[in-house]
Parts: sequence; structure tokens; C-alpha cells
Amino acid sequence: MTDSREDTLARAKGYPYDLPKASYLLFEGKVVTERGYEVNDMAKRTPVLAYGSNAAPEQLKRKFAKTLAKELIPVFKVILPGFDVVYSARLSRYGAIPAMLAPSKGTVLETFVTYLTKRQLRIMHKTELSKTPSKNAYQFGELRGLTAMIDRVGVAERLYVYHSLDGALSRDGAMVAYEEVTAQNRTLLAVPHAEMLAMVHRDLDGAGGLDDFILNVTGDDEARRAHSATLRETAIRIRLPRYKKVPV
Repeated sequence: MTDSREDTLARAKGYPYDLPKASYLLFEGKVVTERGYEVNDMAKRTPVLAYGSNAAPEQLKRKFAKTLAKELIPVFKVILPGFDVVYSARLSRYGAIPAMLAPSKGTVLETFVTYLTKRQLRIMHKTELSKTPSKNAYQFGELRGLTAMIDRVGVAERLYVYHSLDGALSRDGAMVAYEEVTAQNRTLLAVPHAEMLAMVHRDLDGAGGLDDFILNVTGDDEARRAHSATLRETAIRIRLPRYKKVPV
């Protein structure tokens, strides 16, 4: 079933969607926010940073739609010093500008960790990684040497992450942070996603309106790839500290 024009525009403009304020469980399609619950198989789950839309219930429901009635996914708040969430130099197939993790000295990022079973991780890989490695927008890897303070879990030194290979979107030679993502002592300019999407539209294709641009990006793979290639020409390459690629 094809999304309507309104749904397509809402999905593009609404990224990274409504991010919760606190830890929660996505349980059988419902968001459970009560404190004091326990998940008995946490040791078998893989902790994956969810620094963009993957922290939003709306996006997780979309990605696990086929098995949602059977899913239990812990999504726990994490305090992560030394990082921020910035715009990637790419347009997604659904018209948004994806988020990416970037080192940022002195910044304290507030985001989430999803704890995924092996089966859930395979599903997540399908949404983040291409079957053709050369076409991957993200790479799966492990961050080490962290002081990640995770709600209900404690301090973690290692977390897994989807690392963008496109580099960060550059505005006047600098990265731009996501205003929707909370961070303390932020050193970068922060802009809301809808505003940044409008800026990119003006830079890439000033003709027509933003809605027409989004519909063209979502409906024409070649146009989207061409626009993304233009963004990559001035992208800022990101090297995550103590990062190691993990085979999948």
C-alpha cells in the first residue's frame, strides 16, 4: 500500500518524530512508561544507541510492524558525554535528513539505548543496512571506552551504533545539531529538522515548494541520489573515537 501525499509529507517533515522524555518499553505495540518493571532477558540483548528516530515509538512500530504484537523492546534513557547528534549529508528514501552521531568535546548528550534480541537486531539491520555494502548509508559497529550512564542499567563502557558513512551536513563549514535531541553544553548550532529540510531545499532546488521537493525525493530514486551526492561534496567526515566496525 502506497502512502498518501499527506502521509509522505508528514513522515518527511516529522522526523525524528516524537521522542519520549523518559525510558519506556514497547510492549505488544503499546508504550509502557511505568517505573519498576523488569526485563528478564536483558543479558541476552544487544545495546544499540538510538540517537535519532529509532528512539521514537512511531518509528519502532513502523520497523517492527509485521511482528509488533509479539515484540518487547526496552528503550532506556542514556547520558553520553562527549557526543552530539547532527545532520547527515544525505536525504533518506522517505524524504528526511537522517541523524548521525558525532564527537563533541564538552557536550553531554541525552538519548536512548534500544536493547534488541538477535531476531530484533536482524530486523533493525534490514532497515539500516543495504544488502550491497557499497550502498550502505550506515555501518554497524561498537563504541568503546565510554562512560554511558543508562537508566535502570548503570554505567556502560561499550555500546553498539549505526555509524553514518556519508559524513555530516555542512553549513558554513560547520556541523549542525538536531534541536529535537537534548544535549547539555552544546557547542554546535541547533536547528529543528523541518527548518533544516527547508534550507536544504533552497540550496539544492530553489524552484517550487518544499512539498514538491519532498515528493520528488521520495518518488524519484535518481533525484534523491543526485541531491545526496551534492550534499556529500561539502560533507564533514566524522571519525568516532574508539569505534570498531562489527561484521553482520
